[in-house]
Amino acid sequence: MVDNGVYKRIACDQVAVGTRATVFNCGQSQLAPREAEVLIHAFDKRIFPTDIQDFGAPRGLHAVTIVMAPFSGTTFGYFNESDLAPAPGVAAHSNHGNFLYVRSLVSMPDPNRMADVQEALAHELQHLIDFRIRVLDRGVAPQQVWLNEGLSFYAQLANGFWTPRDQLRLEAAASDPGWPLTSMTESAEFLRQFGPVSYGRAGMFVAYLAGQYGPRFTRDLVRNRQSGMRGIDAVLRREKRGTCVDAFAHWSVAQVLNDAGLYGYRGILRNHFVSPRSTYPTVTSFPFETPATGHDAVVLQPWTQGYMRFSAPPGLPVTIQMSAPSSVRLAAVFSTPGAPLGNTVRWLKHDQNHGVTVHIGSYAPGRGSVTIAMSAIGNLQTGLTGGRAATIQFRAASIYPRHDKGMSRTTPSTRPNANIVI
Repeated sequence: MVDNGVYKRIACDQVAVGTRATVFNCGQSQLAPREAEVLIHAFDKRIFPTDIQDFGAPRGLHAVTIVMAPFSGTTFGYFNESDLAPAPGVAAHSNHGNFLYVRSLVSMPDPNRMADVQEALAHELQHLIDFRIRVLDRGVAPQQVWLNEGLSFYAQLANGFWTPRDQLRLEAAASDPGWPLTSMTESAEFLRQFGPVSYGRAGMFVAYLAGQYGPRFTRDLVRNRQSGMRGIDAVLRREKRGTCVDAFAHWSVAQVLNDAGLYGYRGILRNHFVSPRSTYPTVTSFPFETPATGHDAVVLQPWTQGYMRFSAPPGLPVTIQMSAPSSVRLAAVFSTPGAPLGNTVRWLKHDQNHGVTVHIGSYAPGRGSVTIAMSAIGNLQTGLTGGRAATIQFRAASIYPRHDKGMSRTTPSTRPNANIVI
């Protein structure tokens, strides 16, 4: 086993054998017979078939060895690629088989420790399936880290799990929609600082895709020769379901609405949903203008999102003018709680000068508020985070100038540091 990056040899005892798994308990923390029975039953009847349905059935995956290990750090579980394809220098440490390593039951942090163990198994089994299908069966490159982790996060949800760490990740993602979706790395330092927001963003995007397109999509995504955004794009185009750019932009609205159709997770999140943080406090005083440069400018990195909310009192029509590069997809979401028309979404088109204008009330008469959802698109061909940052400038004013109060001014920013650490 590997503990904090160090290979260790440890004695283990076989404690349960099922149809799809054999469980070994390692170290002094013993797994009671009844606990072992519950674990093996959950893996055989629930976790294994669910992950196979959602991600595919690789050759050579008939059964799995589950190692309950006494990790000294914060690791919940892992899958070691060297157990299936030993790399030079580590072959002596390979167990040469389908192994999943999970933290011992007694050291799990939550009241429902068994759920912690089972969720970790659902997560790590996806990694094993993904590696076997892509690398061993098809001979293509491993999945990009962010998408591989996003798929494993979705595996947890597909199996019905939700733990306190999942809630923290969801909240971190909602509090920082400007975190670059594709930026995740496997370094311990990166995950220590940015793990919650990275896992949350990747997991919620994959959950959105899975909710919209189903298990056939996720299976095809694992098998596709391309990885990351290029893989998503290839599968969507082949199925004539648009592009990954379309899906990413639609997801920006789903984060606001989470409704039953195109702009929602189709029940995957159940009752767990957190609205994304707005770039500025809701704008209620006009005229309003954001700067083109400086700390308070609205700047989005590739594969990020941002939100601006405007609210005008009844009888005060407001015009919002935006200047944004064509790499930014813009949607206006009009919403009035309890209104019979529900939510109204309008996708905005840039004019020849990259300008966009929205009139509060013109799309949805009588409504005095709108959220502008912004999606900054990256370049599919230039790597994980390729592309330029995009600056979006806003100007908003009443169409009746006498109602404006004071000179044009910028609403003070309340944005925290972009790097959320939980």
